[in-house]
Amino acid sequence: MKHVPARLSVFLICALLLLTPLLIPGTAAADILYDDAYTQIAPTLHQSNGCTSTQGFAAGNTYLYSAMIQGDNTNAVIHRVHKDTGSTCLMKNGANGTTSFTNLGHANDMDFAVVDGKEYLFVLASGNDIETGNIIVFEIRDDTLYQRARYTLSYNGGNFNPSGMAVYKIDSQTVTFAFKWSFTTISTGSISFQATSGDIPVTVKCYLDSTQVNIDGQPRNFNDFANQGIYIHDEILYATYAGCYKIETVYQSLILGFDLTKAPGTLQPEEDLIFYIESSNYPRAFEMEDCGIAGDGKLYFNTNCWKSETDKNHDGVFVLNDFSVHKSTVTGEITSFHPGTPTTVQLKQGGIVKYSTVSGIQSGSGEITQSFCLENVSPGTYDLVCTKDRHLPYTITGITVGAEDVDLTTHANPAIAHITLQAGDVNNDGSVDLVDVIVLTSSLTYSQPIQEAASPHADVNGDNYCDLQDLIVITSAENYNQSAPVVPFTET
Repeated sequence: MKHVPARLSVFLICALLLLTPLLIPGTAAADILYDDAYTQIAPTLHQSNGCTSTQGFAAGNTYLYSAMIQGDNTNAVIHRVHKDTGSTCLMKNGANGTTSFTNLGHANDMDFAVVDGKEYLFVLASGNDIETGNIIVFEIRDDTLYQRARYTLSYNGGNFNPSGMAVYKIDSQTVTFAFKWSFTTISTGSISFQATSGDIPVTVKCYLDSTQVNIDGQPRNFNDFANQGIYIHDEILYATYAGCYKIETVYQSLILGFDLTKAPGTLQPEEDLIFYIESSNYPRAFEMEDCGIAGDGKLYFNTNCWKSETDKNHDGVFVLNDFSVHKSTVTGEITSFHPGTPTTVQLKQGGIVKYSTVSGIQSGSGEITQSFCLENVSPGTYDLVCTKDRHLPYTITGITVGAEDVDLTTHANPAIAHITLQAGDVNNDGSVDLVDVIVLTSSLTYSQPIQEAASPHADVNGDNYCDLQDLIVITSAENYNQSAPVVPFTET
């Protein structure tokens, strides 16, 4: 468990962004991305105190914690990484002031929790050389860990040595853990959080099926992958696996999300929670060990990273791009002409459409105001682009989306609070100018119903006639010879 180096390739295969009402890009089959599927948060987690192998991982509100062990499991260190800045330090042992921990075994898995305002780190100390699994509980005080409790584990009265552990539920009275063992089995057990020692008997909760995982439209069996760490958030269990064999010289790893509300029985991975990982930056090994979700809702993980057999010291902490458990809405209002023509609103990153919605069409003519809502938006910075036939595009740059919904109508800048599309681009060349006037006023179009007009597109206001009313719209000061608006979101 957790010591098989592997050269992995990252295929982020789920439709990470749930787009409403239009899904972009998104299919049930794999959308293959490579190194751009993740970002390295920390510089190399340097080997220290004889520890060379990255193992358990935990994500806190601000900091990420990554364990590294000595080859014989006799010593461990724990790196603390700031999730935003990437700054790194070694956690101190509150018992002796050093940065070494000699009681963590293989440090297979870790988790983080806050109880009554205090932060705690839970470490699973198990491994082939340990008779039974232990959970060691540390209280986190700045950069120092103070051991608070040590629990042993048992199953049916015998020893229990799992490969993965996660805090399932916790309050000031009781903590319930989930454990992964025998590759497919998930068990749970509880103990009083006030206890500083004691045995946790576990019972089977469910089983995980990783034999029919949809990768690029084809079922794959991952039961021969290495069994890595687990993590639970809002009844979703994230299980990490590391590749053990090559396909066309590429080693693989993946994270599968399982819905625990479907227990008991055998659970299949959720189609939108399958992350298949590959990295060309570390061609010899990119072995995912463990994962966790931080306070920003993003999914982080740690890896053993090798560039070659002689260049191994590159272990790191990473975050998946374009995924978050936080899903927000972006809402606003758009004023335009021609109610019978739909308006498209998109959120883009680097020119790539991430979310899109299309307004419905209405009867009538003239100017209308419509609301829009983009749902299930992951945290990030986006450009919002509004487009409509016969109108110039309208762009708002640098909209920051976090855990909270974004209501553009409350913005101090009226150009954002009330978006008004400039009408009159009859020939759709990106400008409202003399050419549009000429098209409208030609003898074969002007004063004609659209059924008889040579250029029915010249009906700007949607009353089914190409006439003076359209000419007034085109030549108004708000539209004629104006450039397509680009408004910074921060502008007030």
